[in-house]
Amino acid sequence: MAEPEAALAAAAWAAFDRRAEEVERARPESRPALACRAGCAHCCHSMVSVLPQEAFALAAHIETATPEPERGALKARVIAHAGRTAGMGGAARMQARLPCPFLDGETSLCRVHAARPLTCRGMNSVDEGACRAALDDPAAEIAVPTVLTHHRAVQNLYDQIGARLSSAGLSSASLELTGALSAIWSAPDALTRWREGEDIFAETRAADTTDAPIPRF
Repeated sequence: MAEPEAALAAAAWAAFDRRAEEVERARPESRPALACRAGCAHCCHSMVSVLPQEAFALAAHIETATPEPERGALKARVIAHAGRTAGMGGAARMQARLPCPFLDGETSLCRVHAARPLTCRGMNSVDEGACRAALDDPAAEIAVPTVLTHHRAVQNLYDQIGARLSSAGLSSASLELTGALSAIWSAPDALTRWREGEDIFAETRAADTTDAPIPRF
């Protein structure tokens, strides 16, 4: 049986996917279709914020879905990325052109796509050219046209999960993805300690993202 944290995250991911499909089926003719597609990874160079349940669910997914020696190599990349990017916001990461450690360098596909966080699921664009230009010249702060409904759906789910965390006496502050995973893998019995109220994520709060050229949560 899945841990409650993983089950909650998986339910939120599924809820968003259903909502996104509904939005696209009802797309008005006046709105361009989403430009997002497999192998399009321009937005995979920024900061990803997650709630603790998502971090634990993704960590569990990596343990069960990634065989060795790939699993060990993947964890090493994530931990190294967390150390290199600690405290960096979205724009700074794009300026440094630092790809997500889950991005396959050969295929530009996400190695953990099935368990990608809500922030990644909600990121969208109707203009791939604008995404490419934003990554090529982050300082220009190019506005990427997106479907606001998807972002709102993510925020709504974030609020719901955050409320459940707060009611349980746990922090609902957003975490930086790779830092959160690094903390989980570095702390023995991380899940138990977090459930008991220990702040194992003290050093992994999401950096200020107001400098990001595309929407963040």
